[in-house]
Amino acid sequence: MHPTWGQNRTFSLRNSQLPMPEPLAYSTDTTSQYYIHYKEVFDRKKSLTEAERAIVMWWGDDPTETCSPPGHSYNLATIAIRNSNADLVKAAETYARVGMAVADAFICCWKTKFTYMVERPSSFIKTKISPDDFRGPWLPFFLEPPFPSFYSGHAVQSAATAVVLTELYGPSFSFTDHTHANRPNMTYYVQDASPNKPNPANYADYYPMFRTHSLKYEARHYKSFWAAAQECAESRLMGGIHTRYDNEVGLTEGTKIGRNINALKWH
Repeated sequence: MHPTWGQNRTFSLRNSQLPMPEPLAYSTDTTSQYYIHYKEVFDRKKSLTEAERAIVMWWGDDPTETCSPPGHSYNLATIAIRNSNADLVKAAETYARVGMAVADAFICCWKTKFTYMVERPSSFIKTKISPDDFRGPWLPFFLEPPFPSFYSGHAVQSAATAVVLTELYGPSFSFTDHTHANRPNMTYYVQDASPNKPNPANYADYYPMFRTHSLKYEARHYKSFWAAAQECAESRLMGGIHTRYDNEVGLTEGTKIGRNINALKWH
């Protein structure tokens, strides 16, 4: 989406009137909240498990290769409709609510992103936390999108979707998400380094490299729509794309947006 997407008109007037949340104050002080949140991203990548990598890839929803994040949300709506044997009227309302919630979520999110222009974790980490890593410049586990970080688009649209689907199908609607189950195995790369001479003594004695790994896309089960939204948000921290603060604010704003969609006159 373009930088001016936040200027679009929302479906809910209340959503256009929501005050923009504020990002953390920039600071290189190692005791500041800004530094601590970005350092968490750096540390989290070092301890990622295979199960966590699978979560990152499942919720990646790269728009060049998949149905995109909104498409994933629409698929959850389809799952709810089919699993509950919803009639045509409820199915139509489900798609309408999800579509409007997702649309408003991205409008509000993009308005905030291009107001504050907050840097991605990789920018801060490469210059302030780990500028001399002999494995090469720090990279997130998952590809970073080319727009500002604050706040998470995945988190806000997932939360908005969860709120409207919960209103329609209940807070304990368990389901299995098959969105990516039939895709070829996921390939990912682990940043590493190998010595370029015997008995390496310093950074110059190593050269950066990437090790290739493969994981199978397997359907994931959730106890509720909110559980799925929370995992989606957490995946962005695991992937090195967002700070926890980005995700928490996204979930909070998405909740407000979804509630405002539910508050529209539907019957």
